[in-house]
Amino acid sequence: KGRGFNMEVTRLTHYFRIKKMVALLVIGFCWAHKTGEWKHKMIKPLRVKNHGRLEKNLFRYGLDHLTDQLMSGALDALETSRLLLLFLCPPDWLEPTKSTNGHGFSIVDF
Repeated sequence: KGRGFNMEVTRLTHYFRIKKMVALLVIGFCWAHKTGEWKHKMIKPLRVKNHGRLEKNLFRYGLDHLTDQLMSGALDALETSRLLLLFLCPPDWLEPTKSTNGHGFSIVDF
């Protein structure tokens, strides 16, 4: 017999657990993508290759940044607040400040 994909193969049989796992994956994906968008626009744009595509996709660019910052263990309050704001706000609301050489941020006034 061929074993097709079904929910029993994953050993996740509780609907609520599956729903919670997918929700956490979606939140993580959105956070990484928004961080990649922000970093591409405000900090360091990605290079466009000869075929017209970016050298990395925005999700990977943001995921690498989040991984570097969260796993370094030496997060300062400014970096923590920036990552939380990127999680909660659109990337266009944050822009780099000149005083910190492109690594700080300020919220755009409307």
